[in-house]
Amino acid sequence: MAHLEGPIVDCLWDTFLVSWHKAMSPPPPCLASTAASLPPPTFQEPTFTHMFDEQGRFHKPETGPVDPRIPEHLPGQPHYDDTIADEIHRMHSALSPYHEGETEPEIIARHLSKLYFVHK
Repeated sequence: MAHLEGPIVDCLWDTFLVSWHKAMSPPPPCLASTAASLPPPTFQEPTFTHMFDEQGRFHKPETGPVDPRIPEHLPGQPHYDDTIADEIHRMHSALSPYHEGETEPEIIARHLSKLYFVHK
């Protein structure tokens, strides 16, 4: 997954416009403004800004206990979250032990196996 904001979006947008060969009807809403002209929207959301302390250090959002029953966001089975904090909670749930003694390599293997078999 990738989330891009700011000047890099303008570069991608310029490349898109130069390489697109059909008239855009209706025209895109951001045709007359650049992404760099406005502050990145994610950086303004309270759910994002609360994940950092006064020194700018990241801390995991407090969203309650890890629940392994939260469905993972997988190819063909999307689960979109309303906030970055909720997305972090979903991934933390997917990459946490399902039972006592489950090791980190086993957790990663379980997650990657789901990605492989769902995508196949």
